[in-house]
Amino acid sequence: MDELLGYQLHKHSHTCYKKNRKAKICRFGFPKPPLPETMILNPFDKKEDKKVIETHRKTYANIQEKLTSMGRSFKENINFQEFLQSLSLTNEEYILAVRSSIRRATVFLRRETSEIFINNYNKKLLIAWRANMDIQYILDTYACTRYCVGYIMKSDGGVSKLLRAAQKEMENGNHTALEKLKRFAKVLCHGCEVSTQEAAGFLLGLPNTMCSRQDVFINTSEPLDRIGFLKPQKELNKLEDDSEEIFVQGLHDHYSNRPEQLEDVCLAEFASMYDKVGFKKKPKTKDSEQPEVIDEESDGTFHVDN
Repeated sequence: MDELLGYQLHKHSHTCYKKNRKAKICRFGFPKPPLPETMILNPFDKKEDKKVIETHRKTYANIQEKLTSMGRSFKENINFQEFLQSLSLTNEEYILAVRSSIRRATVFLRRETSEIFINNYNKKLLIAWRANMDIQYILDTYACTRYCVGYIMKSDGGVSKLLRAAQKEMENGNHTALEKLKRFAKVLCHGCEVSTQEAAGFLLGLPNTMCSRQDVFINTSEPLDRIGFLKPQKELNKLEDDSEEIFVQGLHDHYSNRPEQLEDVCLAEFASMYDKVGFKKKPKTKDSEQPEVIDEESDGTFHVDN
């Protein structure tokens, strides 16, 4: 087990401090506080006096300073009561200090002073896996789901290494801001690894996600405050010199020019149920010279011939 526990020995890296670089506080909670028994601790209630919480946080900072000074290679198992005496703390004060360091209910395992840098593990799994692991009890199903989804969507870690290498390389030379930006963009474009399935889907033009619902934005600002998109230059060249129809028609324009069959439809229903998808010209007859509205009942859309 001595060899296998070496895989579980935590070593601080740049990822430990990415959330708090100035204070150099490990976001994984190392060194872990020693405890005589396993217990579930809850964070302080939001109604608790902030000054009291801040006092306990300062106490926890002193505990962390003491544990950090002991170091990763500390092998002595100090009696828990003796450890508290060295900190001049009671058992209750110690627990309150540990509670001030968490934001949600957390399981703290029984831990000796020689194990403050050992990551959580299962003995049988560690023997079979023979590599680092981090096993935690699930107390919050939402947090667990968020963790799993975040891990699935996590980008390749190798990119950050390439970015740091590019930054270090440019520090030694005289590069402009634009040259640095281009260098970082090149790393991001060419340094990200993707799975075979994702690459195949990208080449085939398959969407990454599909859904049965979508949002439709309706601009409710005053007409003069709405932003419009200019028509392509070819269409602008065809307009009369005094023409003001330089913008591409949007939702409000389509609603204003809706066919008679939709006269009683409100703007919200029009935006959610109908979409102007193109033009379909029908040959004009002798009886009617007016353009005709073609009702496509299969998908609920209308093709309007202007």
